[in-house]
Amino acid sequence: MKCSELPSRLSIDSSVFLAYLMGGPQASLVEECILFSDREVYLPSTALAEI
Repeated sequence: MKCSELPSRLSIDSSVFLAYLMGGPQASLVEECILFSDREVYLPSTALAEI
């Protein structure tokens, strides 16, 4: 999936944020396409508790 194919508002779960925090192979993709983009990103409190 390309960054341009993602919707302007996203809800992410703990695995997406953990991939970024742990610096896995998807970390740069998460950073570029989700966290440091102009998209609205939602992280539910349950996902935050899992982290």
